Amino acid sequence: MKRYFAALCIVVFCLCSTSGKSQEMVYKLREPLKKTNQRAPVLFILHGYGSNEEDLFDLAKTLDEHLSIFSLRAPILLAQGSYCWYNLARDQNNTLIYNYKEVTLAKKQIMTFIQSVCATMKLDSSQVFLLGFSQGAMMSYDLALAFPGKIKGVLALSGRLMEESKPKSNSPAALNTCFFIAHGTEDERIPATEAEKAVTYLKSKGVNDLEYKIYPMQHVLNGKEISDIRIWLSKHLKKPMQTGK
Repeated sequence: MKRYFAALCIVVFCLCSTSGKSQEMVYKLREPLKKTNQRAPVLFILHGYGSNEEDLFDLAKTLDEHLSIFSLRAPILLAQGSYCWYNLARDQNNTLIYNYKEVTLAKKQIMTFIQSVCATMKLDSSQVFLLGFSQGAMMSYDLALAFPGKIKGVLALSGRLMEESKPKSNSPAALNTCFFIAHGTEDERIPATEAEKAVTYLKSKGVNDLEYKIYPMQHVLNGKEISDIRIWLSKHLKKPMQTGK
């Protein structure tokens, strides 16, 4: 635990003074706790609607010590300490309304940040993972499908796959990305059927490396899920990235 906090403090001071800001994003960072002479793999955490970069950062304490871990803050301010990747509203039929142009802007900002830190910090750009919760999971799907070959793995937790995220062509755009999809059976915000739809779609596109987990929980994380995340990540860090057919 002491090593964890020491690494965090040094990185925050050296990279971004005390503000936690880069030119592109606001973030928190955990450096690898075990360093080698090879470039470190990297995980980017994307929080849910109305949250911030602090929300899921405690996960960093439990994950593989070889990882460099960034927890990013979404760009749109909702209220003090509350942010989103794109705005959401509901119409009179309780249907979600959003502007996909905002999704596209956030997606480009995230990818630019990923490419920038991989280059400047000498991280392994062939070992980029995304972990997203709720709206962050939706952004993770969107990024993986929009930038085939750039994202090695996606952990999509309690989210959904937007129709707009699906490539217009019939090419298996996500074939070279592995997926861990998890959802709660009692999710009161996003039903588990949304996760099942994502699994079905990705398999139809030729994604073979896909693990789907369901847990007896609401719109949250639980201990068993976190344990499964840790196991899945450590296993896939050792695997070479798949190549498309």
